[in-house]
Amino acid sequence: MVASLHYISQHPLFYTVLALAFAGTPFLTSLTSGWHKLSKRFSRRSTPMGQIREPRADFYHVRMRGQVYGPTLQICAADDALYLSMPWPLRPAYPPLAIPWGQIELVRRRRFGFESLVLLLGDKERVPLRIDEEILSQLGIVGGPLEQRLGGRPDSASAAG
Repeated sequence: MVASLHYISQHPLFYTVLALAFAGTPFLTSLTSGWHKLSKRFSRRSTPMGQIREPRADFYHVRMRGQVYGPTLQICAADDALYLSMPWPLRPAYPPLAIPWGQIELVRRRRFGFESLVLLLGDKERVPLRIDEEILSQLGIVGGPLEQRLGGRPDSASAAG
């Protein structure tokens, strides 16, 4: 064990590979989650317009195609769009997004016996964004002024799988 650690410390290639793997992880997760695909059409070019709503929770998690984002994901619902962004060190892999409400569909999904509300982002991309219903309520997407822009709340009879 000590000999292998000594070998690693004497070969800078190991550290180069480690640094590249560490730097490449955000790009890989951006590709697998659908963020990269969304950024091609919905890269944020302006600031939010109108009333701005942000989650009040200190901790929440959001799931996008299996990738779990914690409170590092900044979510903002404005009158013109849903805004998503990550902290600046991750922005090369995760450019800020502004997705107009006309490109978002609110659906009810049943998964593993649990029902949840899902935002499908992009009419072509259809990237699922799972957010806790309480956070959707705080953003005004459920039970608020933005719900009607998304066609109202889906009923459980029309649940999509």
